[in-house]
This record gives sequence, C-alpha cells and structure tokens, in this order.
Amino acid sequence: RNHFMPPKLGKKIPGLKPGDKVIFWPTITDPWKEYPTSWEAGSELTFEEEVPSAPRPCKATLPDGRTAWVYWCDVAKPGSVSGEWTAATVKIHGVGGEFLGDFELTNFVEDLLTKVAKKLDEQDVTYSLVCDGIKLSFAKGLKEQGVKPGASLTLVKEPAAAKAGSYEYDHKSYPEDRFTEWFELELLPDMTCTSYYVTAGPGRTGTESTTHKDKKKQGHWSAAAGHKVVILWDGEGSKVFDLDTKKYVPR
Repeated sequence: RNHFMPPKLGKKIPGLKPGDKVIFWPTITDPWKEYPTSWEAGSELTFEEEVPSAPRPCKATLPDGRTAWVYWCDVAKPGSVSGEWTAATVKIHGVGGEFLGDFELTNFVEDLLTKVAKKLDEQDVTYSLVCDGIKLSFAKGLKEQGVKPGASLTLVKEPAAAKAGSYEYDHKSYPEDRFTEWFELELLPDMTCTSYYVTAGPGRTGTESTTHKDKKKQGHWSAAAGHKVVILWDGEGSKVFDLDTKKYVPR
C-alpha cells in the first residue's frame, strides 16, 4: 500500500501517562486510507505507551478493547477538541459547472476521482481535475499542488481511457545466445494487474524455440489521463505507466 506520509506527524502530548484517556481526532488527509473505517473519530482511547520505532508510535486501546496504533497528530487531549469531527472536504463541479457535492479530500487526484466516479456511475469516461484554471497532476500530492480543504475543483473530460489488455515493453535481443527477453504488463478488466518477465528463443544449444513466462508482481491498476495508467504493486508505492511509450513515467 502506498502510505502518503504527512511531513509532520506530531509529538507526544506532554505529561501523558499510561492509562490516560486521549481522543481519536484524525488530522491527516484521507484518514480512512490509513486507519480502519470501524474506528470512530471522536472516540475515547486509553493510552498505553509510546513506541518511537513504530510507524505510528502512539499505542492505545479502543473502547472495544482492540489495540490501536495512531500517529501523534491524530490524538488529542480530552477537552482540547469539541463538536463533531468532520473530514476535510473539497467542492467538486461537473464538466458543465454543476455542483456535484462535497467530497473527502484525498492525497492524490486518482483517489479523489475514484470517489467522484462512484457517484457519477459512468462507464469508459476518464476525467481530470482542474483547480484555479490549472489541471492537477496525477503525479504529485494534492497538498503539494496547493489544494486546501474547502477548495473548488472542476472535472474535465479526457480522451478515451486506457483499456485492459497485455502490453509488452523493454524488449532486448541477444543474437549470440539466440534468445529475446521482455516484460509484459497484463491489465485485467477487474482492475488487477500482473507483471511478467518473458524469455523466448531456442537458446544457445536448443533446436526448438520456447517461451518462458515468469510472474514477478501483482497489484491493481486504474486509468489516469489519456493513455496512462496508475499501477499500485502489492507492497510497493504507486507508479504511472504510459501505454503509448511503454515506459514508467515520473510520478
């Protein structure tokens, strides 16, 4: 999974002792990508200990007794926060300028568009988002591009999106060894994908040509603008692949 780490994840609340109560009050963008949706924002946790080496160093117990690992910036002292916790949102307008609603702010354009697509329920249409007249990049975080909570974004229709299928790239031939190698990216309609390393040829001593396909990675894909796809390999960050040039392009 691709964890987008906020630059500052907070510090331990001064004077906090094991057994003290803290409030789960997420301040990171798109918290439900990081935390289980069953955790209720605004609920009271019991602080256990600080584990500085852990990715989320605050160890606490949820009201139902489960253990919770939380960033320091996502817990607050009782009494220091009030009212209902609400997620940071942005306003999204359709291609014709019509207001589509408030959507929870995410870290990347593709995640935000996924939320919008669920509401629109359209097939085979690819969109980009525009903020203040500038098309937002799929490659950089929204925060990095100046998108703040409450911002107004507008959908822009893109040319036909990338389709499921098999794409070969990085072909290399070795005439003296009588074989060729390449990579194959298989995009399936269920939005899963697989990367294969393929070798073909009789080899130096063989008489018949054989092809070997070796599965390297598995993951998920989503269509980005034009003929680009965003690939999220299991256990790795997401990458953008251009199906025209058959190359990974900078995020």
